[in-house]
Amino acid sequence: MDFQLMQKVLPRIQGSSTAVLKALIGLISLFSGKPIPETAELSEVESLVDPETTPYPRSVKKLLFMLQRFNDDGFTSYWL
Repeated sequence: MDFQLMQKVLPRIQGSSTAVLKALIGLISLFSGKPIPETAELSEVESLVDPETTPYPRSVKKLLFMLQRFNDDGFTSYWL
């Protein structure tokens, strides 16, 4: 399932809107099984989630990377 999320779902996420930011945080919360508020800062999300202990480690790692890119550049894409 982790590979399917990486191949089919995550590549469709890109943009610079707050909806993308909320989607990233929501997916991290869903895939990690930990409640994360939509308004959480990057450092807060990173402190709450350990990708290695989640059911979908590859997807969570990629989502954290995408969240970092969004935080740094104001835009994110799976392919960057």
